[in-house]
Amino acid sequence: MWGEAAAYLCIKGEKTAIRINCPSSEETQCTDLVEVPDFNAKSNPYLIMRNNKAINLIDTINMKIYRLALTSNQRGTVPKMSLLFDQKEG
Repeated sequence: MWGEAAAYLCIKGEKTAIRINCPSSEETQCTDLVEVPDFNAKSNPYLIMRNNKAINLIDTINMKIYRLALTSNQRGTVPKMSLLFDQKEG
């Protein structure tokens, strides 16, 4: 939710949402929510969330949010998160 310091996970086929609180009550305005590379609901269950104060890691199994970086969005813009991963062929 835009004005809340939380992420909500919806379980496919269910009508409920699970609320996971952010590390700080000031973290609102989520602008991005992306899966980590090689996301897997059982073996690699992490999402990366960007909000107005930080970039966080969401653990979808333990239902916790961990801060990766404290960095605020610029006012008056619609920033987007850009992640670059070195993908080596092998």
